[in-house]
Amino acid sequence: MEGRNQGGGTAATDLSTALPFDDSAPRLARQFVAAATSPLPGEMRADASLLASELVTNAVRYGRPDIRLRLQVDVARLRVEVHDGGAPMPPWVAPGAPSGQPHGRGLVIVNHLAASWGVDGTDVGDGKDVWFELRRPDSG
Repeated sequence: MEGRNQGGGTAATDLSTALPFDDSAPRLARQFVAAATSPLPGEMRADASLLASELVTNAVRYGRPDIRLRLQVDVARLRVEVHDGGAPMPPWVAPGAPSGQPHGRGLVIVNHLAASWGVDGTDVGDGKDVWFELRRPDSG
């Protein structure tokens, strides 16, 4: 795990870790997020762990090595980024759409729970970052 506190008048934290490109990665991501977010409210921690696990699952299922998980916490928000070496987006199954697939709804969950989310780097060639942000309830 790598980390640093960023200066300025507010305490900001930036932590990251490499994850294996296998089925253990989502569990390790949940553990990392739970430990790194222990000062945050319980519901926010639970949402962050779930959403990070969904993004890491997509990275293992649809991406390519290497996987890196990054958390940035400041007074207003928590941002979680999952980097993998693949460029294509994971499949998106629209809410309410019939599907015989047992998967493909991770981004629907992210879309529902996150204050914002997106994808960066799909046109660069060195992988992509799928990210989400959760707002701290006491940030106004």
